[in-house]
Amino acid sequence: MSEIIAIELLNGHNLDEKQTSPEFFCLGLSNAVCHVSINGCDPVTIYCDGDMRLIYNEDTITDCYELVDNGITTDGELADIFDEAEDGSRVIMNPWFDIYDSEGEHLDIVSYDIYQAIEDAKIYIRERELANDKKIQV
Repeated sequence: MSEIIAIELLNGHNLDEKQTSPEFFCLGLSNAVCHVSINGCDPVTIYCDGDMRLIYNEDTITDCYELVDNGITTDGELADIFDEAEDGSRVIMNPWFDIYDSEGEHLDIVSYDIYQAIEDAKIYIRERELANDKKIQV
């Protein structure tokens, strides 16, 4: 049986292979990035959790819009400031992706790449559905 995987992007987020880090999805302390479901099951939601605080060219960056406005538009450019640069640019706090079930329960499935977070969500859903199928068969 083939799977129908649905990814519904939220809050104006987009998927871009050059912007996979959670910093490119950070809109504050916690925000929903997307819903993931398989074959119409209850979706899980991937959130960008945690605060972001980067110092770059003496500016304090706290969300994805400020990041791009400061010319940091790719994972590679972001990686360049993770180690403190000669100009003092550095990461003080960084966000992460985490998954929540359809009831809002925090599943503590953490990742730092949006595509990995989506894969983790699909694995969780498949395991959940398999466990539910076993319960029905008993």
